[in-house]
Amino acid sequence: MTTDELCAKAIEMAHDVFSVELQYQTEDLDVLETRIFPVLEKMISEGKINEIAADNLSAFFGAYLGELILRGFAAELGYAWFLREDDVPIIACGANKFNPLAKVRKRLTQGKGDDIRPFYKVCQAVAQGNLK
Repeated sequence: MTTDELCAKAIEMAHDVFSVELQYQTEDLDVLETRIFPVLEKMISEGKINEIAADNLSAFFGAYLGELILRGFAAELGYAWFLREDDVPIIACGANKFNPLAKVRKRLTQGKGDDIRPFYKVCQAVAQGNLK
C-alpha cells in the first residue's frame, strides 16, 4: 500500500470505529492520543488484536502521523516519504530520518509513555535545525 492508501485506512477507521474525523490538523495528535490509541493499546495488550493486525494499525496510523509531520512543517523543508529496502516508509531529508510507523507501533505496544506528541515536536525541531 502507498502512504496515501495507509492514511485513507486510518481516516476510515477513525470515522467508522471511533466516530472521529481526522483532518490533517495538529489537533489530531490529541485525538489520536486521547480517543484512539488508548483503546487500541488496551485491545492489543488483552490479545484482542493479533500481531498482524497490530502491524497493520501501526502502518495506518503511522502513515497518518507521517502525513501530519509532512503537511505541518517537513515537506516545505524538503522532507518526503522514502521507501526503504524492507518496504517500511520513512520520512527523510539528507541525513535526517523519521520513522512514524515505528513510533506508532511502539506507542500501541508500550503505552502512553511513548506519546506521539513529543515525537512530533522533536521531528519539528530537527527539521527546522533547532536540534541536532
